[in-house]
Amino acid sequence: MIKNLKDKYDEYENNMSRNQGELDYHFLLPLIKESLSSCHNQGYVLDIFPLSYEQIEFIFDKVIENPNFIILLSTNTSISTTIKKNCTSIHNIYEYQVKNMHVNHKTTSRYEV
Repeated sequence: MIKNLKDKYDEYENNMSRNQGELDYHFLLPLIKESLSSCHNQGYVLDIFPLSYEQIEFIFDKVIENPNFIILLSTNTSISTTIKKNCTSIHNIYEYQVKNMHVNHKTTSRYEV
């Protein structure tokens, strides 16, 4: 078993040395799948991964046919820009519009943009 682990480790190291420190997907996907299996009852967030249907199907052992919807996240706008726009629009609300919103002025602070 230890010999097998050493061989696997050497295989990973060789692959990473050939790819400027990155591991090929055919090595990486089984590792991710194994790591996610330990989080099954807790939940998890995958950021910028998986990148394709094939990766999703491999990791989650499901074949995806005709999805109901596809979510495309825009990378053109930064989150801080969106937050600033929202804060600015909230900042510019007229007093008469906010009058009946039941805001407690002691516990509510105003964010500066």
